[in-house]
Amino acid sequence: MIDNLKIENYRAFKKIEFKSLKRVNLFVGKNNSGKTCLLEALDLMGTLSPNSFWLSAQRRNENISIETAPNNWQTFPDPHYTFNGRDIGANNSIIITSNTKKKVTQLKISISNSSPQPLPQIQPSNVQPQGLNSLIQQLDFEVNGIKASFPMMRGGLQFFQLTPFQAQILPTSFITTNATNGMGATQAWAPIAATDAEEKIIEALKVIEPDIEKIAASAFPVPTLFVRLKGVKERVPIGNLGDGTIKLLMLAGHLSGLETNGILLIDEIDDGLHVSAMQKLWEIVLNISKDRNIQIFATTHSDDCLRGLAAALKIRNTEESVSLYRITKDKEHTVTGYDWNEIIRSAEAGIEVRG
Repeated sequence: MIDNLKIENYRAFKKIEFKSLKRVNLFVGKNNSGKTCLLEALDLMGTLSPNSFWLSAQRRNENISIETAPNNWQTFPDPHYTFNGRDIGANNSIIITSNTKKKVTQLKISISNSSPQPLPQIQPSNVQPQGLNSLIQQLDFEVNGIKASFPMMRGGLQFFQLTPFQAQILPTSFITTNATNGMGATQAWAPIAATDAEEKIIEALKVIEPDIEKIAASAFPVPTLFVRLKGVKERVPIGNLGDGTIKLLMLAGHLSGLETNGILLIDEIDDGLHVSAMQKLWEIVLNISKDRNIQIFATTHSDDCLRGLAAALKIRNTEESVSLYRITKDKEHTVTGYDWNEIIRSAEAGIEVRG
């Protein structure tokens, strides 16, 4: 479990530090305060992979178009934007440092102007071999002093399936704002189906759709998740029930399927959920994360979400490993933390903590 996290020169953050992180961590703040940047930095820290760098740039449409052959253009994510101030100078490396009770891990990322040979165990998946001849830059990953370099094509980052730091990664799963869809729900259901958790998850989903009786997946012609509703003869695609049902199912699926001691990142955890489902949402998160010892990092803009968390904590009536952090962006980023008891008191007193 990550206890402390320090981020330097990554996207919005020149420097920011989070201390005394808990098992469940919720982050609030105004737009452009850096909440999603934080989750992306944690994703990098968990995977220690340029794949996370690639996906982050792709989600934000930070692309560069390259003519790899006459009249043949390919689009690649451009990692330059991920450096604070968009400055990739020699002294502006991204540095992310995490502390656990057992060890300190430091990830250093930089771009250098050399022409390395591709790592033998990692092959680009979407570039023709002749494209490698034009390399002029590389993305350098350094973990606790051990360095690996990944070739770039004229400023564009290629996709790499593996990382040479495989033995040091943390089991990490990232639910982004654009991942809440029927396909995502189908994939999330796989670790739940035919397990002890299945009945509990269906009961939780009844908060949103009381008529749900059964959930099953079909692989043909394409993977699709269906539900059986009380009084309805035909099975119903999960997407027909709306984003709220899909969001709860995906959360439960990722929590149940992630390896013990893993990390789950959730951007806008309340997205698609009505206020009436907020308390149940947090009951699911608190229960499963505690049972499986999974560390949660989530963001929200919603006061209803905070009140739902406070209600779930109050019912439990015991000290919980839960914290709320407000990120404030002035000249520098600052962090204000609230423990589980302060979350309850703030909600009951109507105190605004979102910034």
